[in-house]
Order: sequence, then C-alpha cells, then structure tokens
Amino acid sequence: MKNKLISIIFLSLLILLIACDQIRDNYYNCSSEDLKYETTNITLSNNSSSVNINVYHGKSNIEHQRGLMCIRDSEVIDGMLFSYKNEQKSSFWMLKTFIPITIIYFDTNNLSVDFFEMKPCKRTLFQIMTDYEQKCYEESKDYIPQTNYINSLELFESFEKLEEIKTILADDKLKLMINN
Repeated sequence: MKNKLISIIFLSLLILLIACDQIRDNYYNCSSEDLKYETTNITLSNNSSSVNINVYHGKSNIEHQRGLMCIRDSEVIDGMLFSYKNEQKSSFWMLKTFIPITIIYFDTNNLSVDFFEMKPCKRTLFQIMTDYEQKCYEESKDYIPQTNYINSLELFESFEKLEEIKTILADDKLKLMINN
C-alpha cells in the first residue's frame, strides 16, 4: 500500500513537471519548431591557449532577433555566434531566454572587445507581455559593449570551458576564428 502511494505521488510529480514545461512555453509564447540554425565550429585563442566550440551561427536578421530564445537545453550546442555585415553597438536582451549566458563581443579584426554575464529575464506570473518586454529591454542596457562589434558570441553557463575563457578575458583579448 505504501509503495503504491509513493509510486502514485512520484508519477503525479513527473506529469506535473512535464506539464510545467508546456505551460511555460505557452506562457512565454515559445515554440522550438522553428529553431533550425546552421551549426559551425569556432576557435577562441590567445598566445597561450585555444578552445574549440560548437555553436549555432546566426547570420540573418530573423536569426539575430530569435537568438537563443526559448531554448531550455544546452546539451546539443555550446552557444550561438551572431555575425553581422556592418558594425553594431546595440546590446542583447534576455527575453524568453531561460539559460544564463556569457556574451563576448568581437571587433572587425575578430578580437574580443567586451564581455558580460547575462542572467535570464524572468516574467512574473501575471505580468503582461508588453511589461515583460519592457523589463527585459531595461535590463539589456547593462550589456552594452564599450565599442562597436561585428561578431558576438553567446555561451551557455554550462559550457565546460567557460571559466577558462572568462579568466583569459579578464587580462587578455581572444581571437575568434570561424572554422567552417
């Protein structure tokens, strides 16, 4: 009897957890069906070390706008590289982004010029979408780079070599190489 009760409670909790993801996706208006980014391999290096990273590669305006929104799982890829035709100065926001990210900005020589640790912008239970968007916009002002950039790289907090990269960035610049 006791084992049956425990099994029923466990099963109920499992169903609730699965439903929570679906509820959250509906609440944030998320759909993973249209996430079909090209993947590429990049290398970040300085004089003493280099790190290979597998990323989504966003090149179009639609890919730039969508970015890593609505992604809940970082096991498939390490982050996303955004490449632009012209230099940019704008910041990134964490609207509908559920995983903490470190963003690195790169100039026209593909040298790092700035980086930030970005936290998800959370929507409260009864917050209307426009208020949530405004909140995320205000938070994005904390992520404005010091100078223009042509590429930016978002890395998930779970990326195994992220701490090594941040240690290098504290004292040195990193060179970005797009391998394919």
